[in-house]
Amino acid sequence: MARQVSYGKLLRLAHQRAIDGKGGLAASIAKMCLDQQADLTPSELDLTYQILRQLIDRVEVQIRRHIADILAERIDVPRDLLAFLSNDAVHVAYPIIVRSRQLSDQDLLTLIARQGTGHAIAVASRPEVSEVVCRRLVNQGEAEIDRTLMRNETAKLGRDSLEILVERSVEAEDYQELLVKRRDLPTDLARRLYVWVGEALRHHIARNFAIDSEALDESVDAAVWTALDEDAGRSQGSAAGWSKTETADPAARVRRRAARLVRVLHQDGADAFLSEVATETRLPAETVARIFAPDSPQTAAIACKALGLDSERFIDVLQAFHDDAGWAGFTIDGGLDRACAYFDRIEPLGAATVLRQWRRRPPGEKPAAH
Repeated sequence: MARQVSYGKLLRLAHQRAIDGKGGLAASIAKMCLDQQADLTPSELDLTYQILRQLIDRVEVQIRRHIADILAERIDVPRDLLAFLSNDAVHVAYPIIVRSRQLSDQDLLTLIARQGTGHAIAVASRPEVSEVVCRRLVNQGEAEIDRTLMRNETAKLGRDSLEILVERSVEAEDYQELLVKRRDLPTDLARRLYVWVGEALRHHIARNFAIDSEALDESVDAAVWTALDEDAGRSQGSAAGWSKTETADPAARVRRRAARLVRVLHQDGADAFLSEVATETRLPAETVARIFAPDSPQTAAIACKALGLDSERFIDVLQAFHDDAGWAGFTIDGGLDRACAYFDRIEPLGAATVLRQWRRRPPGEKPAAH
C-alpha cells in the first residue's frame, strides 16, 4: 500500500532537522528527501519539489547553492526549478551548469546568450561540451572562456573553433601551450602554430605532430617578407613600383621599407609616418592611429616588427611619438625597457599575421558573434 503523503508530514520532518528560517527548511527538505539514498514514492518526490518551488526564491544564496549542489546530480528535477537555479547568480548556478545532465545544448546556448561571462565559463567547464556549444563560446571573444575550453580535454572543439583560437594565439602567448597540448589539434594548424611559438613549444610540436620541422624552419624567414602581401599584384611589386632587384630580394625590400618609414617619421613627422604605414599595410587610417595611440606601445611594437624595423628604429618611433603626443603612463626609463623587451619577444611572422588580422578587426575590437 502506498505511503500516505501530506504537506504536513514533510513539513514536520523538515522542521525536526531545520535550522532557523525558510532557508533551513528548504535545505533540510533537499537534504533529507533528495539525498541519493532517499527512498521516495513519486508522490513524495513531487511534493518535495513543490515545497522547494515555494521556498527557493526566498532563501539566501548559500542555501540556494547547497540545494543546487544536491540537485545537480539528479535527472528528475522539474524544468522550471532547473531553469531558476541555472539562471541564478553564478555561485549558485555553477554546479547545475557544470554537472546537470538534464541541460540540453539549447539550454546551454540560451544561458550563454542571456547571462554573463561567469555562466559561460561554467558551460565551458562541462564534460563533453558539444561542438555547437564550443563554437558559440569561442565566438564570445572572452579570453577566460577560451582558456577554460582549451583546458577542458573533453570539449569537442571543431576545426573552425580551433582555427579562431590559433589565430588568437599570435597575440595571446598562453594560448599557444594550451593548444599544442590538445589531442584534437589538426596537424596543419600545428604547423601554423609552429611559426610563432617559442623554441620549447616547437620541440613539442615536432615530437607530437607529423611535420618536417627543418623544412618549416627554412620557410619561416621567407614567409615573413610576404605575410603582408595577400594579393598577387602586390607580391609582384606592381602596386608599389618595386624594382626587379627588390622583388628578387625580399629581405632587402623590407630593409628599404623600414629605412624609408623612419626617414618619413624624422623628416615629415608623426602624421606622415602614420599615413605611410597605412599605405604599406593597407590598413584604414583610423586603425593605424589606434595602433600607434599614446597608450599602445604593445600594438606599436607588433606593427614595427611586422614592417621590418629593428629595435633601434623601434626606439626611434617610440621616442618620436613620446615627444609628439606623450605616451599615457609611459616613461622613457622603465616604459621604454618594457616596450623593447616586448618587441624583442615578438616573432616577425607572428607580427605580420596580427597585422593581417587587424585588416578584418582593429586591435581592441571584439569579434562579432556568429
